[in-house]
Amino acid sequence: MEKDLRSKEERAKLRPKRKSLERALPSIRPDDPLSASLTAGATLLMANYMKERSASLVTPEYQEVSLIRRAGDVIGSERVAVWFQTTLPALNGRRPLELLDTQEGRQEVADVLRGIEHGDF
Repeated sequence: MEKDLRSKEERAKLRPKRKSLERALPSIRPDDPLSASLTAGATLLMANYMKERSASLVTPEYQEVSLIRRAGDVIGSERVAVWFQTTLPALNGRRPLELLDTQEGRQEVADVLRGIEHGDF
């Protein structure tokens, strides 16, 4: 099983420096041009922070369940079990079920589902 959780020190580095922001914010007026720039920058910073944080919290099991649900949406829930056990040319003759154990394998299966969605297969 893969371990995606980061150490306590790594997670601490990802946290925004809230104290310095709190000290700087009261001195900026809403009509100040810097305000819009700061807001956009803070939004981007928070989005990047949340992306990093969520990546560390997503377990391989969660990814598998999400992939199975997505497959149900793409090919139909009544056909999912059969599809995951079928050898597919797009996966070089492998079954999607065989690829769920690794991040790379899950990505290959996700790519095939994306291709089915877009009519490539």
